[in-house]
Amino acid sequence: MLIGEQVTIRPLQKDDLELLYQWRSDQESMGGFMDTILVNEEKFLEGMEAVLGDKGRLDALIEDLEGNPIGILSYHEVAGSNVALEIGILIAEPSARGKGIGRECLELFVDHLFGTKPLMRVQFLTRVDNHGMRRSGEKAGFSLEGVLRKFALVQGEYRDFCMMAITRDDWKAMRSPEKSR
Repeated sequence: MLIGEQVTIRPLQKDDLELLYQWRSDQESMGGFMDTILVNEEKFLEGMEAVLGDKGRLDALIEDLEGNPIGILSYHEVAGSNVALEIGILIAEPSARGKGIGRECLELFVDHLFGTKPLMRVQFLTRVDNHGMRRSGEKAGFSLEGVLRKFALVQGEYRDFCMMAITRDDWKAMRSPEKSR
């Protein structure tokens, strides 16, 4: 379990999957930047149970300090690389957005990943117009690496996405004693 000032992050459990389905099926929970899913609940739960056993990924639940679930965080291996992971985050509870929770989760997760795995980079994709996520990433040390034009069909339109990443070297430099003076 990772513990921050506003959140705890713990591995997703089978008992959490129904809540995850509810979030993924509700546009307010998904926010304005991702589509909801339209899938049979039983099929979704079966698929997610299989995902929980995938050693190349981790799905985690974000809780506030009172233990209330507020979002999810995940990583998976990047195809073609043995030193990179791609992460994703969703603050599903609208009341928890805009409070620095996304930045805190990114910082906790990146510290954990670089501290426990032989990685060289952690990356994420977000829509170009998702300014909150981009700012959270920048505050957590991520840099914009490029724009993937017309990358995904979201809410009926082909959308551009940003690739943002932090390398182990960037992460070490951010945490060096000279930097904190």
